[in-house]
Amino acid sequence: MRALSLILALTGSQALACDLVHLVEYDVRNGGYQIEINDVYLDHGGAQFASGGLPVKDWLLAGNNVATVRLDGESGNFAVVSICEDGSGRVVLAEASLTGRAVEELPFAAPDAPWRLYQDAAPVGDDGLLAAVEALRLAIANADEAAFLELHAAWLKDLQGRGRKTGAVKFELGQAVRAAAPAIAAGLRTNAVLGGRVWEVYGEEFRPPIDQDIAVGGGTRQFRTGSFWMKIDGKWSVFAP
Repeated sequence: MRALSLILALTGSQALACDLVHLVEYDVRNGGYQIEINDVYLDHGGAQFASGGLPVKDWLLAGNNVATVRLDGESGNFAVVSICEDGSGRVVLAEASLTGRAVEELPFAAPDAPWRLYQDAAPVGDDGLLAAVEALRLAIANADEAAFLELHAAWLKDLQGRGRKTGAVKFELGQAVRAAAPAIAAGLRTNAVLGGRVWEVYGEEFRPPIDQDIAVGGGTRQFRTGSFWMKIDGKWSVFAP
């Protein structure tokens, strides 16, 4: 009981008041860097001096996670930290100092990661994934709004699970399927992320399968989709554009 009281005294009031966020901090000299979380590319850059903190809002698992940091330069210091949104309570979860051309994995735990649909998913292989991308193309070719929305079921379910309204998203997807050309990026490849809970699909120069400027409402806007996929109810669907 005494031990529990001590823990509460040290951490309880701060934990209750703290909106915790995760950051990957970097400080790079004379070179370039790249940062990934659970195999998902997040950011890259480079300069004589580059430093900052990259918020990790997506792609976290409730439990064990890995940040991969890559350096091609003189030196780079990297750290995964948890911190309250008000800047207090900074805790270093993993860190590395690199020189030259180097790669290092920084494992860390995020037991309170925000809920996302993939938290409840089982790892799967990519059987049938490229066929689903082709079905996405056919939905556009046929202006089949119902099929197009069905192929985005994972994205819509994730939004609903986080308390978001999906009406505007469905409306925009309906506009897009009627305006987009049935063209898919060349040389598609697949890559497992989050341990196979989600799969990435990309073409040459890492383009999303669909990456177009479309005419909507008298103007033009960029339309991208098909980058990340999940299986729900045994069917592939887009989880994130």
